[in-house]
Amino acid sequence: MSKFDRKQFPVLMDRCLDEAESFLERASANASDPLWSSQFAVSIVNDRSRVCGPRVFEAMGWPAGTVVGFVVVEDMIVIGAVEWGRSAIDHRGHVRLPLEKRRWVGIEPGDPVLLVAMPEEGLVAVLGPQVLGQALSSAVAPLRDPESRDGLSLFMPREG
Repeated sequence: MSKFDRKQFPVLMDRCLDEAESFLERASANASDPLWSSQFAVSIVNDRSRVCGPRVFEAMGWPAGTVVGFVVVEDMIVIGAVEWGRSAIDHRGHVRLPLEKRRWVGIEPGDPVLLVAMPEEGLVAVLGPQVLGQALSSAVAPLRDPESRDGLSLFMPREG
C-alpha cells in the first residue's frame, strides 16, 4: 500500500474531478435530471472530523453561520439547514461531521468524501469511500476487461 502524500492531493483531486466531469457528461447529458445541475465537491475528512465544501454550501444558499443538522440515510450522511443545533458552517466553508454519524456509515479521518448539493431537496449528501467505490465500480469496469486492454497498451510496461 502506498503512503498518502498530502502535497500531491490537490493535483490528484483536480485530475479526478476532470475525469468525473467528463464521465458525467458522457453518462448523463439529461439537463432535466436534478442531480445534473447539482454542485459537487471532493473533500478529505480531517483529524477534527471536518469536511470542506464552500462551493456546495454556496449552491445551497447556506452562508457561513448557517446551522445544520445531520441524519444517516442508508450509507450516506445527509446535511440540512435547521433552526437550531450545535453545528454550523464556518467562514471557510467547513462543517464538522458528528462522530456517531461517521461511525454509522464507516467514514474515518483521512477518508475522501464526495459532497453533493441537492438544492431542490434542500439537502447535501455526503458519500463516503464505500458508497463511492460501489458507484464507481461499474464506471471503471471497462478498464478491467481484457478485451479493452488493447487500447491501453500505451500505459503498459514495455518489454526489453
